[in-house]
Amino acid sequence: MPTTVIYIDVLFLLNLFLNYFILSAVAFFGRSKAGRLRRLGGAGLGALYACLMFFPQLGGLFTALAKLAASAVIVLVSFGFGGVFRFVKNLLGFYGMTLLFGGAALLAEFFLSPTDMIWNNGVFYINISPVVLLLVAAATYLLLCLGTHLVKPARETQLCTVAVTVDGARVELQALSDSGNLLTDALTGAFVMVADYAAIEPLLPPAVREFYRSGSTIVQLLEGTGWENRFAAVPYRAVGKQAGMLPAFRPDAVEVGGRPCGRKVIVAVEPAPLAADGSYRAIIHPSLAAS
Repeated sequence: MPTTVIYIDVLFLLNLFLNYFILSAVAFFGRSKAGRLRRLGGAGLGALYACLMFFPQLGGLFTALAKLAASAVIVLVSFGFGGVFRFVKNLLGFYGMTLLFGGAALLAEFFLSPTDMIWNNGVFYINISPVVLLLVAAATYLLLCLGTHLVKPARETQLCTVAVTVDGARVELQALSDSGNLLTDALTGAFVMVADYAAIEPLLPPAVREFYRSGSTIVQLLEGTGWENRFAAVPYRAVGKQAGMLPAFRPDAVEVGGRPCGRKVIVAVEPAPLAADGSYRAIIHPSLAAS
């Protein structure tokens, strides 16, 4: 039986390229933010993990639990945490794209029967010249970038009824579920609902109404009001406006379409009306309408 010689530099570069491609696909199709350096870091960890497979004394690193831990670290490095929901979504997306590529590799092996091709223990290897590998990687990356610019998901909107409760006070308002609003809180991963001030004013105690009406984000101004722990600040940018911060608060409960929302939600307050004709008073993350 012929012996396949595996070059560890080719193994590392090949898996670096493939992991970067997989993470880029997860970021694109899952609409997850992941900078190039973060994706490269995650891909590098995955490639290093692949190289460790050929050290028999480290076989314990390739148990099912170890692979799950390694995948979680790769996803955390590439995308950050962003809350349990977003983390699980990115992790499942990573597994899905990996399985998709694995299927493609098995098909290639079945139909083309390339020599020195190995798909073992989740690690891919094919004996290929480093120059050819780099050229293929560059060409694939350019195609991916081109596809990212040409294939843009259609923007979807729909109206729904949202109810927000704070300290026993409750307001109902028409909200626009907009796929263009993907705001989440950077610290907790909570979805951000943007509401105009007039719509949520009945929820606000008199002591904090001027704070939110003015659009202030100086939390010290809330001292003594009892709302210090509810306060949050959300980076926000609307069409035709400069980027800035919106004051926000953490409500007690949010209902969408008459159903309690199972996700954490932060309500950001926009001093001006969101719709000139008043057709909606808030904009919500599309995942809230789907929950």
